[in-house]
Amino acid sequence: MSLTADLPPVFKGRSQILQPMQIAVPAGQVLGVIGPNGAGKSTLLRSLAGIDVLHARWNGQPLSHRQIGYMPQAFQMNARLSVLEAVLLGKREALGWRIATADLEAAGAVLADLGLAHLEGRSMDRLSGGQQQMVLLAQRILRAPRLLVLDEPTSALDLHHQLVILRHLKSYAQDKGAVVALALHDLTLAARFCDRLLLIDKGQRLVIGDNETVLTSRQITESWNITPELLRARDGFCVIVPH
Repeated sequence: MSLTADLPPVFKGRSQILQPMQIAVPAGQVLGVIGPNGAGKSTLLRSLAGIDVLHARWNGQPLSHRQIGYMPQAFQMNARLSVLEAVLLGKREALGWRIATADLEAAGAVLADLGLAHLEGRSMDRLSGGQQQMVLLAQRILRAPRLLVLDEPTSALDLHHQLVILRHLKSYAQDKGAVVALALHDLTLAARFCDRLLLIDKGQRLVIGDNETVLTSRQITESWNITPELLRARDGFCVIVPH
């Protein structure tokens, strides 16, 4: 099983900001979308998520909006909902006048998996930016989408919670046989948690493949205008030190 998508060009006025590209990712994998600021990562993820027109296919069959979970970069919620209520909104299409016990238990389980069970009764407008980011991610996960598209899901998180979230997303893809596509700025985290990487710059796909193929000194130098030092962590994954 696999996810495929033929993404059309995207224009802003008369300027083309994203070139057409094909994406293919086996089920159970995490695709990291990387590139410098303004490269087109958010535009690509929005197109992949089918915000305007659906392009993603699963084993050749079109995915519906219900099978896709999307979280944009702007994630703040000011509503006076409890954390549990906010997470349950992830299944709003299936909820009736009464919320089934199974749905409550499922929402509680997702919160527990992300280490958020202690916030269940807290109001969303009383949470920090990082806590809101994790709760809204739990909301998307509750939908159990086949394709989960996340634009910088760790941007507001501290080091510990970055690891918690990325480990959970990798396990989600593997356990559910789903595909997670996410934008990351930290190349070391991308190397550690992503099965495949897509490097984009100036709206153009430069290369897609495994970490060893994408994270080369030449590619990093040309795209980010730095001199990278490539090291190995104790678990064998690549660590990128910029100079």
